[in-house]
Amino acid sequence: MDERKFTGEEVRTEVQRLLQSMKYQLEEPHIPKEFMGKPDFYGKREEGGTTHAICGLVINDIKEIPRGVTHLWTIKRQLGEDIDYVIVL
Repeated sequence: MDERKFTGEEVRTEVQRLLQSMKYQLEEPHIPKEFMGKPDFYGKREEGGTTHAICGLVINDIKEIPRGVTHLWTIKRQLGEDIDYVIVL
């Protein structure tokens, strides 16, 4: 049985579509230009007077998880604790 492999861009597109269906407004996070730790996706949504934010990376291989965790940790240092951080494989 042949397994279809999705490209990182295809996964990123579907993640963004899912987040938009959940009423997230996708935007660029407030990270300095010179900072190298940009996420693949970032969005916010309002619910009951509370702002929910999500930030994440798309990786192509399980072997990339340690690097992805380090990348997210670096982003978290810039954006803070009040965001949900995810890795999509």
